[in-house]
Formats: sequence, structure tokens, C-alpha cells
Amino acid sequence: NLLHVCRDNNMLEALGDYPVQAFNWDTRGRGNPTLKTGKTLVRQKFVVGGLPHREVLMSTSPTEIHSMIRELTQDMGSTGWALGGGCTYSPEAPEENIDAIRSAVEVS
Repeated sequence: NLLHVCRDNNMLEALGDYPVQAFNWDTRGRGNPTLKTGKTLVRQKFVVGGLPHREVLMSTSPTEIHSMIRELTQDMGSTGWALGGGCTYSPEAPEENIDAIRSAVEVS
């Protein structure tokens, strides 16, 4: 049971007591909390996200994607969350960037 909270300024805090096991939202959306902050807003329930799915995924290098994921992993620790997109990503995203996500996950 995963609740995807869509859009910018998503008011995640108001949904913190919603009866689900996990939350997902665009952590890079305007006015939205980071994954770490959001985890506290949803009362420490499981959170899924952290990956950019818009312009960043389209224009960032695979090396930068590795760095983003490494920083996120260091910030979030090893339990209570999963790496995922804030929403769907464009099928036009460079294949090497999608491969970089998988590679970064396999390394961590």
C-alpha cells in the first residue's frame, strides 16, 4: 500500500496519518520536502523516492547521477526507505542515465 502524493507544494504533512505503509512524492518539486524531512512528516513510515524524473534525469551525466544517489544513501541510511522516482520519467531519458541508476544501486 503506497500513496503517491503528486505535484508541487503537495502538503505531505496533512497526509501523514493516512492508512498506508509507504509514501512517495517528488522530492524535487517546488515546495515539497526532501525524502529525509518527508519521512518525519509521515510519522516515520516507509518512504520511496529521491530520484529526479524531470530535466535533471534528461540532462545530468551518469557520473552526477551516481553522486546524487550516493549522497542520498548517506543522508537516508540503510533502512526505512527505497530509491525511486518522484513520478514517471520521460521515455526519452538517455539510456546511459537509466543504466547509471541501476549501477549506483548495485554498488551501494
